[in-house]
Amino acid sequence: MFRTLLLIALIGLLPLLGWCLPDDKQQLLYINADEIKIDERNKHDIYSGNVHLVQGSTHITGNKMHVFRDAHGKLVRIRMLGERAHYTTLPKVGDMPFEAWGLAIVYHVTQAHVVLFEKAQVKQQNHLFQGERLDYYMDKQMVISPYHSGKQATVILQPSNTHV
Repeated sequence: MFRTLLLIALIGLLPLLGWCLPDDKQQLLYINADEIKIDERNKHDIYSGNVHLVQGSTHITGNKMHVFRDAHGKLVRIRMLGERAHYTTLPKVGDMPFEAWGLAIVYHVTQAHVVLFEKAQVKQQNHLFQGERLDYYMDKQMVISPYHSGKQATVILQPSNTHV
């Protein structure tokens, strides 16, 4: 029974990998954690202690991961917490890795929207975006840093792409 519930929970995580290589979605999904709690009744699973999710070229690490599912068991939201929660993947073969960090990473599955909180950074193609909050819209490939308590965001672009 536990293995069935764990398999259902893991299959539900597959849509998480929207930034990744197309083949990654076909790869097995592995989650390692010191402690795993699958709560089928409340549709809220918790992975605690040295959490590491791997599927193909995609890696997500943190101290604690919450997985929220709807009444039908479909994945709704993932929240990874950590001193420095980290997400990395290869968008295309030969590309540089897409990387994101924050004290919290929240992925809203149905909106294909990722929010990075506190000390947030996104690095892609040697460009760096930093802020207290960064929103990444996967479908639009758009990064937004909304106003946050008077703190400014920073963008660092490499010289070859900074034609003003």
